[in-house]
Amino acid sequence: MNRIKVFFFTLMLLGILISLKKGHSVAFGEEKNQTKPVKIQPAQLRFFENQIRPLLVKRCQSCHNEKKQEGDVRLDQYQFLIKGNESGAVVVPRHPQKSRMMDVIQHTADDSQMPPKNKLEQKEIDLLTKWVKMGAPWTPEKENRQSKVGVDFRQFDFAKARKEHWSYRPVKQPLLPVVKNKKMARTPIDRFVQYRLETKGLSLSPQVDKQTLIRRVTFDLTGLPPTYQEVEEFVNNQSSDAYTKLVDRLLASPQYGERWGRHWLDVARYGDTKGYVPAGEDLNYPYAYTYRDYVIRAFNEDLPYDQFIIEQLAADLMDRKGDDRKLAALGFLTVGERFIRKENEIINDRIDLVSRGLLGMTAACARCHDHKFDPIPTEDYYSLYGLFASSQEPLKLPLISQPKQTAGYLAYQKELKKREAAYTKYLNGICKALRKESRETVGYYLSDVVLRKEKKRVPRKKAKVEINRLVLGRWIRFIRRHTNNSDPVFTIWHQFNRMKGTHFERDAKAFINRNFDAIKRPQSKAPLNKLVMQVFIKSPPKSMLDVAKTYGKLLAKINQQWLQYQQKNKLAVQLPHHNAEELRQVLYGKNSPIMFLTSEAVPRSFFKKRKDQLRKLERSILTLQRTSPDSPPRAMVLYDKKEPVTPHVFIRGNALRLGKEVPRRFFQLLSNKKDASFKNGSGRLELAKAIVNKKNPLTARVFVNRVWMHHFGKGLVQTPSDFGTQGALPSHPKLLDYLANDFMKNGWSIKQLHRQILQSAVYQQSGKDHLTGYKVDPANKLLWKKPVRRLEFEAMRDSILAATGILDLTMNGRPFNLEKRPFQTRRTIYGKIDRYDLPSLLQNFNFANPDASAAKRPKIIVPQQALFSMNNIFMIEMAKKITTHPELLQAKTEREKIIAIYRRIFSRNPNNEEVQWGEKYLAEQKIEYQRDKSIKRKKGEPNPLTPWAQYAQVLFMTNEFMYID
Repeated sequence: MNRIKVFFFTLMLLGILISLKKGHSVAFGEEKNQTKPVKIQPAQLRFFENQIRPLLVKRCQSCHNEKKQEGDVRLDQYQFLIKGNESGAVVVPRHPQKSRMMDVIQHTADDSQMPPKNKLEQKEIDLLTKWVKMGAPWTPEKENRQSKVGVDFRQFDFAKARKEHWSYRPVKQPLLPVVKNKKMARTPIDRFVQYRLETKGLSLSPQVDKQTLIRRVTFDLTGLPPTYQEVEEFVNNQSSDAYTKLVDRLLASPQYGERWGRHWLDVARYGDTKGYVPAGEDLNYPYAYTYRDYVIRAFNEDLPYDQFIIEQLAADLMDRKGDDRKLAALGFLTVGERFIRKENEIINDRIDLVSRGLLGMTAACARCHDHKFDPIPTEDYYSLYGLFASSQEPLKLPLISQPKQTAGYLAYQKELKKREAAYTKYLNGICKALRKESRETVGYYLSDVVLRKEKKRVPRKKAKVEINRLVLGRWIRFIRRHTNNSDPVFTIWHQFNRMKGTHFERDAKAFINRNFDAIKRPQSKAPLNKLVMQVFIKSPPKSMLDVAKTYGKLLAKINQQWLQYQQKNKLAVQLPHHNAEELRQVLYGKNSPIMFLTSEAVPRSFFKKRKDQLRKLERSILTLQRTSPDSPPRAMVLYDKKEPVTPHVFIRGNALRLGKEVPRRFFQLLSNKKDASFKNGSGRLELAKAIVNKKNPLTARVFVNRVWMHHFGKGLVQTPSDFGTQGALPSHPKLLDYLANDFMKNGWSIKQLHRQILQSAVYQQSGKDHLTGYKVDPANKLLWKKPVRRLEFEAMRDSILAATGILDLTMNGRPFNLEKRPFQTRRTIYGKIDRYDLPSLLQNFNFANPDASAAKRPKIIVPQQALFSMNNIFMIEMAKKITTHPELLQAKTEREKIIAIYRRIFSRNPNNEEVQWGEKYLAEQKIEYQRDKSIKRKKGEPNPLTPWAQYAQVLFMTNEFMYID
């Protein structure tokens, strides 16, 4: 590799030119009217199915569908988005500014504003803008019509599916292939790779030199460069086990956990903030860092991967043997984005995390319909939905260790209790008030249930009360569940509900005359509630809206009777008359839509004034916990609810349209049991055990592929979070199975997996190109050379700090601001990940998006990366700082100083040519520096860098520093 003369910014300039060329091509090559969806990538398909389709269904398609097209607009198929109406196309792919939809939803169009009453939230607008910018990807309509490629999941043969696709087949120990060049194939890994190479007339490349090897393996395992002394010691050590000892030393280093913990945090979509939050809410997670610290500790302790998964899904449900630090593992589920407190979105995020992150399955694509490509029915999605809906986060998070009773801690506790008491007092008082209001206004809720079912707009402006959407949703589900004829109160409702509007009044009277005669017999034990029958005999309904109003008046009357009865009978627990008590149970029973309003569940259902005050009190608590140095660490846990939720399929993803009831269970594809429903609590522990069951073909394959990817730059499967039918095929399927099988046999030891890979000739081979390999396999899919890789931002920043000698290796604790001066010198993994305002440093260097589980980081070169290296104040300060390092200050000659700075930055000595180049460069810069110093500068304008600082900055920008051979 060219060393000094090939500069990092040269590569950047090339990237600019390529970008400009591509932009020119797109601008002139795009069709004016695109009638077919652009070719979509799996990630774009997931984005559409997870984010856009549910949004269109929820907010748009009730008025713009196949049967109803207000404004002559349909939004249920791609062709109609492009066709639009007389005003033009609804969507112009890649051009939100030209898309009619964007004007309409932002309420900037003069002639139309959609939705007309409730404008989309800014987050929803941002999602649609992002979707249009990426080309408005849409699942092809032919797949839409066929759904699961024409398969009816009610009759689907999952056993057959397990045999057909490679990743669903059992993991088996493959036979080791016989190779011709046995010298190159030292390990089983080598034999699999060498065998494939020999079929193409290729072979593994020679082993790399020891200096390059120690730099490669040290970066791979710790994310830091080796010191000059460590390199010299390894290069000069001729013992046969020198490399083995090096690997063991690096795996035992605390920095190993930080390096590989960061890789896992990409999968876990780790963030220190919530993303978009309601106005007034604190967007910070005070204790997210405890999950990050748990992950680092787990990797350092070589916690078996199966145990690692179980703890992250169900640490609260397992025997922790007194170690409550394990509770922090549940941050895996809870540190994700909060979606403005929308429970359905939070649960969807957790389903996506578990399915893609642990299993390589895109289950979130089955939210609105059966999966288009993989054997994942919608029922499976809602089985998992019920599991997470049966779990809740407590208001008060548990301590993960007992704090010392210092004066500071005691003062903190006193202030915390004061703030918590104020919060609890307000919350309990308003919970009671909200339950009272919900009973008094029951008629309005029942009327809304009918109006929504008939898809009529509710006249909000004329309403005397404000309807709470969460309470309304509970009423819809409550009535939906009471459909059987044995229910004495709501059987009558459902009988009326089956009648058609045109003859409703006639049919209702006939039903009453035919079925309510039992009320005339006082001793009759009729299955229907007599009070309900009486009100309808007295006032037969003319419509379902009349039915709702009649029920509402009756329930309100019963509520008043109960309150009066309670005043006279303080110890009463029920009304004395059976029929009245049946109605009272609708309002006060344990399954009532109103009685769910407990202190833990109610905050998200408050009206604005109440929410604002509650958030203010909550924010004061969180601020104290986040900022006080005496605040002890707590775990962001999930606990099981007292009563688990029995899930229903949401029709088209709409939570207000309940479909079939489904059990909480594992994916049918991965379960061989006929009755595989989870029996204990939420089922999270059973889910975790099902995921790590050795018969599960995906878990081990997915993880070993991730480890391989981080050692080689790409996985054996190049879609690491999608092992389904739309994912990539493995380049070396037998090698993948060998690694997965051995991984499980070795007790799921991650460190042992590293040793296997690092000991192979495949890993230790040179990364140099040769003509034969390039001609036969230009993409290096067969691994005839070791891929050269660019450092991630974390490794680059940490390496600069290490070179300057100021890297702080203090572990764990609260996050710091990466961009705030004076710059903190701790490792980058401890920098704050703010979803709402991700540091520009991370954005520019392809950091993993913390809004969703990241399969892998994008490999993109953009001009901002070069500008950072040349102009960013951090780079300038570090360039200055290294010139004051003792090793440079102690150098007596310029040549010795050049040698010293090479040892600090590259961990090696420069050759004569590099020394001469350095001397020449410094001589030229000294002349420039003297000239720049003589120029009078404006107030506040920085002084020019010294020649040595400029020289250091140039060295930091070289390919040798930025890349791993």
